[in-house]
Amino acid sequence: MAAHQDMETVEALAGLVEGVAIDEHLSPAELDALARWLDDHAETLSAALLQPLRQRVGEALARGLLPPDEHAALLAYCHEFGAKHTPTHPSTREAFARLQGVALGLLADGRVDDAEIVALRRWLDDYEDFRQHFVFDAFFRALDDALALGRISDEARVRVRGLCQTFGAPPPPASVPPGFTPAPGPYDRPAHERRWPRLPELAGAEFVTLDLETANADPASVCAMGLATVCEGRLVDAGGELVEPQSRFDPVHTRLHGIDRRAVRGVGPFAEHWLPLAEELAGRWVLAHNATFAARCLRALASTFGPGAPAPPRLLCTLRLARAVWPREPGHALERLAEEFGLSAPRHDPHAGARCCAELALLMCSLRGVAHPSQLARELGVEPISIDR
Repeated sequence: MAAHQDMETVEALAGLVEGVAIDEHLSPAELDALARWLDDHAETLSAALLQPLRQRVGEALARGLLPPDEHAALLAYCHEFGAKHTPTHPSTREAFARLQGVALGLLADGRVDDAEIVALRRWLDDYEDFRQHFVFDAFFRALDDALALGRISDEARVRVRGLCQTFGAPPPPASVPPGFTPAPGPYDRPAHERRWPRLPELAGAEFVTLDLETANADPASVCAMGLATVCEGRLVDAGGELVEPQSRFDPVHTRLHGIDRRAVRGVGPFAEHWLPLAEELAGRWVLAHNATFAARCLRALASTFGPGAPAPPRLLCTLRLARAVWPREPGHALERLAEEFGLSAPRHDPHAGARCCAELALLMCSLRGVAHPSQLARELGVEPISIDR
């Protein structure tokens, strides 16, 4: 058996074990699904991790209906397994993999019942720090809505089950023509059907919004970028393009944005896309939702720009601005704000994300009666983010 395994596989397994045990009941269908997953992933898990769990599950399946004491012992083992493999400070990649595993575990018996919905909401409390990410935010909102009235409706059950099916399912193959540019909406098309408009001209822009997608948890693995321009107080253009990262694609990230290695083959590294824009961007306000992430990406890639490259722009964060404008909103993820205020849905498309970010900035300026996001930032005490810092 191969000794190679990565944290994503381990986290998915730990999440799967947590998911089947989350309602304090282990059914034969759940144990069978767990056994099949272990068999399918035997080559990517170490024997020390795989064999004890596989043996316990196999013994339980061989017995059929477990007596209460054996059921309780196996349930305790599952809880201990999940806790043992929970990192103290999980990375985004590890957290996504754990959530994927839990979703698979919930679906192991083919349904999601009320006890599992309640338990899943409690489980999410430990992942509050990831609420700004689209997938976690979608689960938080669906579960909060399901539990808001004190009883869980059929519609809410269908919604939660649909999320589990969407995120827990294996990623479909994403075949995107090299250099594709998705068109404006709809953004739920298969990746190979998307076309973006080209990146906009920056001359005359009052401010620019930037959205980046990465191939994995490494901020230097940018695989797509989107820009939108605002002139005279209105959104005038938005577009995007693919980027070829110098690292592997994580299936969790591909699941979110639909971009894989085949899609970016031959389109050129980030510096080739960024440097023609850098001189124009250096003197302008550049906004991004969660600009801290965008800054980390640009810092990580700065060594690829070469000597004499223009100084990177200072970034203004629409996430921080939104928190200051709407302090009582339950969440400030771009997806949630787009839904709340009728903006373009970002859907992990950088072209759509840049467009939505620009619409959000204009909305906040309008609500506060200012002409420019920089004025809004001064009024609210939100500092720009320096990429050099």
